[in-house]
Amino acid sequence: MKRITAASAKRKCVPWAPWEDAHVIVLHPDYGALLRELPNRTYAALRQRARHLGIVRPRHVWTIREVECLRKASTANLRSRDIAKLFPKLRPTQILAKARHLNLSRGQRLKDFDDPVLSAIRARASQMNLTLSDLDKRARSGRYFQKSDRNFHLRHAASAVAALDGRISVKWDDI
Repeated sequence: MKRITAASAKRKCVPWAPWEDAHVIVLHPDYGALLRELPNRTYAALRQRARHLGIVRPRHVWTIREVECLRKASTANLRSRDIAKLFPKLRPTQILAKARHLNLSRGQRLKDFDDPVLSAIRARASQMNLTLSDLDKRARSGRYFQKSDRNFHLRHAASAVAALDGRISVKWDDI
């Protein structure tokens, strides 16, 4: 049962007249002018009517499949233009906004370090589609790999190698 209050009893749902539609079509982007021309209509009503008349692009509601596709594309580290091709009806700003809303970030292209051990660990993590944050969690190294510290720490490197299913070997250079 609908609850009737004093405020809702005062409001009337008046159908839109053709002349009002004409004003909305002509003055559309300028809501200030529309509010002056149609003082009995609210800002929200004017926006809804513009959407109803097809002047404004319809809002896109993301489906579960689209969100899953965006998640997979982001974890696969695809380029922005390749992700945009997956969603041809959406603008790149809409895709980026949804990715930010979902806290998705594409993996970073990592630069190689002078130290071959750290470079090999980072390359292996990249092959496994792990972020540096994930690598730090697996290796229990705090934020060592996220900081991109060039100082070598054997304990962190050894735990990262073990977490990435590798092994450490020593090779002696005889002169």
